[in-house]
Amino acid sequence: MPDKDELPSIDEFGERLKKARPLSPEEQVRAHLGEGQGTALGRGMKIASELLAALLVAGALGYGADQLFGTMPLFLLIGIFLGFAAGMRNVWLALGMDKTETAESLDAGRKEE
Repeated sequence: MPDKDELPSIDEFGERLKKARPLSPEEQVRAHLGEGQGTALGRGMKIASELLAALLVAGALGYGADQLFGTMPLFLLIGIFLGFAAGMRNVWLALGMDKTETAESLDAGRKEE
């Protein structure tokens, strides 16, 4: 039985094990794209889809109201305008630009200490 001095340390063993283990598909994508690019692409797609969804829903509601009341371009234009405003609000929140939430959470964290 080998002495305790001859055995590799836990850290050395962990490094050897990490090198020997194959990469998972997620790790392969990160290695190929780089750490930040994959998450940036996902964030960009989320922002674009939120803006587009708000425009489409509000525009469809405006179009439906125009069909119902017979005022063709009026509610469609109002719906598109409101959809754009709602989409920009969603983008604002998705990017974390709402500083009031951040300030409130920081104040709550200070009170707990």
